[in-house]
Amino acid sequence: MTPNIPPTVPVGPMRPALSAQELAQLGAAAVAMRRLRRAASVARFDGWTIGIFAFLTFLCGMTDAVNIVLAIAMGTVAAVELRGAAGLTRLEPRAARMLGFNQLALGTVLLVYGGWRLVVVARGGVAELLGEWVAPVEELVGCAEMHRLARNFAYLLYSSLCLIAILGQGGMALYYFSRAKVVEAYLTATPEWVLEMQRAGVTV
Repeated sequence: MTPNIPPTVPVGPMRPALSAQELAQLGAAAVAMRRLRRAASVARFDGWTIGIFAFLTFLCGMTDAVNIVLAIAMGTVAAVELRGAAGLTRLEPRAARMLGFNQLALGTVLLVYGGWRLVVVARGGVAELLGEWVAPVEELVGCAEMHRLARNFAYLLYSSLCLIAILGQGGMALYYFSRAKVVEAYLTATPEWVLEMQRAGVTV
């Protein structure tokens, strides 16, 4: 006796297969998105790194009003950096420009801070900057020699900070500004159906 097997009834709407042209468009979009994902990853890493340095700056300089202001400024930059990274994943050209200006703001803060510290050192204020570190070593090295070493160290430290502010943050700003054009080109070249998939949360 042959059992009665009920016919299979499809559940829900069947999704049509993609055509060869649509598959090619999807592949091209995936390749183009790699550059934007890389930029978003850089922004996220940079944001968390700046945030950690902001916390350490605040923790180590709680008795110094200048360090507290610097920590707050860096914390604000970190928050904007993370917000911009999220904006890049949403394909917002303004997010890339925001990241670029954010790096310029960070570079300005670091340059002003480093330049001001160099002026303090040049006016003989190295003992004021490194006083709690200088005193224990003075007995071993000698007062004059210790201050000379501390002054040279301070020059090297704050000169390097100024150089990083100019080259590092300046280079990052140019990188992010260039990503705005990449986002705009992606939005122009990518078919609307692919963009709708991405807006719906589908990773390409």
